[in-house]
Amino acid sequence: MKVSAALPTGVAALLFESARARRRLEGRLAALVEGHGYAEAILPILDYLEPYESLLTPASRGELYRFIDRDGEQLALRADFTPMLARLLAPRFRSATASSIFSRRSKSTGRRLSGSTSDRSQNSVP
Repeated sequence: MKVSAALPTGVAALLFESARARRRLEGRLAALVEGHGYAEAILPILDYLEPYESLLTPASRGELYRFIDRDGEQLALRADFTPMLARLLAPRFRSATASSIFSRRSKSTGRRLSGSTSDRSQNSVP
């Protein structure tokens, strides 16, 4: 097998100064959104496939990366954190309103920084 420095389509490596510049920018942006009352949420990249199956279109099903875990459960590499976050937070907010949440996410993997409150759930910063 030939070793290559090429990366899969849609991903990028940030090395050295590029990585430092990205972290500095992330830090400034995180401080800004935290200053506006948002709290960070860090979610796993993998989730069970089952809760999302009814939401998948034939096209999105074909683009989904799926795995089988050690227990035989189907897992998926999530493309959107919103359904997972909603599923995890729903039990906490049954009798309360949603709090403000943000997530730092990499553009190279198709992720974006999103803010969410009960009346600002559609706002996002690319």
